[in-house]
Amino acid sequence: MKTPIKILLGVAASGLVLFVVVALAVALLVKPEDLRPLIVDAVERNTGRSLTLSGELGLEFFPCCSVALGPASLGNPEGFPQDHFARFDAATLRLKIWPLLTRRTVQIGKVTLDGLDLRLLRLADGRGNWAFGAAPTADSQEPDAGAAQVERLTIEGISVRGGRVRYQDLETGAVHLVSDLALATGAIDADEPFTLELAFAYDSGGGELAAELNLNSVLVVGRDSVTLRSPRLELVAAGAMVPADRASVTAGAATVELALGDANALVATAVELVFDLKTLSVGEEDLAGRASLARLHLDLDTFAGAIAELTGNLQVRDARASLSGGGAFGGSTTDLRGDFELAPSSLRWLLGSTEGGYQPASRSALTRVAGRGQWQLGPDAVRFDALEVQLDETRLTGSLRIEDLKAFATRFDLALDRLDLDDYLEAPSATASESGRRDDGDVALTSTAIRTLDLAGRLSAEALTVRKLSLENLIVNVRAADGVLRLDPVSAGLYGGTYR
Repeated sequence: MKTPIKILLGVAASGLVLFVVVALAVALLVKPEDLRPLIVDAVERNTGRSLTLSGELGLEFFPCCSVALGPASLGNPEGFPQDHFARFDAATLRLKIWPLLTRRTVQIGKVTLDGLDLRLLRLADGRGNWAFGAAPTADSQEPDAGAAQVERLTIEGISVRGGRVRYQDLETGAVHLVSDLALATGAIDADEPFTLELAFAYDSGGGELAAELNLNSVLVVGRDSVTLRSPRLELVAAGAMVPADRASVTAGAATVELALGDANALVATAVELVFDLKTLSVGEEDLAGRASLARLHLDLDTFAGAIAELTGNLQVRDARASLSGGGAFGGSTTDLRGDFELAPSSLRWLLGSTEGGYQPASRSALTRVAGRGQWQLGPDAVRFDALEVQLDETRLTGSLRIEDLKAFATRFDLALDRLDLDDYLEAPSATASESGRRDDGDVALTSTAIRTLDLAGRLSAEALTVRKLSLENLIVNVRAADGVLRLDPVSAGLYGGTYR
């Protein structure tokens, strides 16, 4: 029995010695620089683009096969500017030979890429420089079913440092820049989950939006999907698109799944969101809040979707509001609805800080505001129904809708118990006392913010005092436009009689 074992051991030892001798011969006889023209020619023949390898080439066989590249760049296709499409400072890749030969397993060590500079360009005719290769021809052959196939691929990790991606659209003039790109992954093994860390800075150009983003998650890459487990996103943004000097957002979820195929969609579950808008443009105050939702479904092709079990809380100074709801969103299909509640608070700080310095005549006006009701958001309008609002000593009920979210055109049908309107007119001043009165009985709105109001609706009151005149069971049509507030009484009780 010993003889066959000795023979097998001898054959194995001879094979190992032969492999080592061949590897040493290749390492000694093959010079990395001899591979440079071969690599350049292969890339140019298969892509139609010029490849420049300006750095040294490194080739090692022990402890595994590795390739190292210095600075290199890949040019643009024909018809594009004579500039590079991609460039990097250094790259390394290690491939373990023994698992490939014995188990048909591709085991790649850590892949590193330093100083990536990727320039994506879209011409005015719609062509992009990121399109590679040609369509398969009739002469293309399918892989031989009997040939040895790789059964498994593993990568110890991927590291990208100091990356930069620039996208320019010559048709629209849009320019987007991603800088300080850093990507790090854990070991990647077939369908097994692996860790992901991603960070970059973004600039849309023209001061529209600048942001910094950090993402940490566990990824599972499937055949037609990518799933993020327990992702955490941190975002800081500023610019004209942000309604504040600076916005910070922290978001997390149980899972986020990207379905890629005939239907591209994003599905997130158990989402938690915390945000803070520093120096909100309205009143120069900070807006803080948090929101959660059970499920979000977003169609990535149409950007339409649905939200389930949304809850949120907002706070500006001592003003606190909460809401809940859900529904569909996206263009003409938008139909989000739910309930809201405003905790008792004062709004004098908000109106007093608006442009023009609006201040109610009474110091007690707008010191206590609270309310609740139902909300509904449509394609271009928002409604508030079943309103119950407490304004100082006045109780108000009814409905209100904003028909044009851009122009903020507001329509309402409201009823209140009693109100002294004189308390809410602007406090008189040496200049405003005369300009605020008109011969036709209308009231001129002097505050810059108030002059832009577009209001129309019906207001009824059990008791209303205006310009020291007390009215009972009043029904009045209200209209504010072009800086003028018009009150057209429909009927009212005065001195024991009814007037129409």
